[in-house]
Amino acid sequence: MIHTGECPHCGKRIPNAKAQDIELKYDISIKYKGLSYTCPLCKKILGIQLNPVAQNRYLLQDMKNMLKKI
Repeated sequence: MIHTGECPHCGKRIPNAKAQDIELKYDISIKYKGLSYTCPLCKKILGIQLNPVAQNRYLLQDMKNMLKKI
């Protein structure tokens, strides 16, 4: 197995990362689906992003809404 990264928190090499579904909130009423990545060794968060699959759905819905206005 090739280890390509180190955890910035514990300094150990990361064999994999745990991905977890989360809810991202913007303002009070805007919510998005997201993913958080954690170190499997120290359990600290490595990063957070919009869920790429959900992001495509959001973009598609936005495009449909824009086309209705035309």
